[in-house]
Amino acid sequence: MIAALFLPDDATLEDCLLAAEERGMLLISDGRRALVSPVVPAGYFRIRAKARVRSQDYATVEVQRCAA
Repeated sequence: MIAALFLPDDATLEDCLLAAEERGMLLISDGRRALVSPVVPAGYFRIRAKARVRSQDYATVEVQRCAA
């Protein structure tokens, strides 16, 4: 059994990424819900984010699908 942390529906992307980082886990999703988990199970994809600051109040976020 794998322990996963279900995140609240009103959590921001930043909150989700911080929750994953604090636990040393991955932020994953099945397209409907976001979870923090140590692995990416079948049917889920990993959410990776990288902020590139173009100006002081604008940042982009990239989401890449995991090859699993």
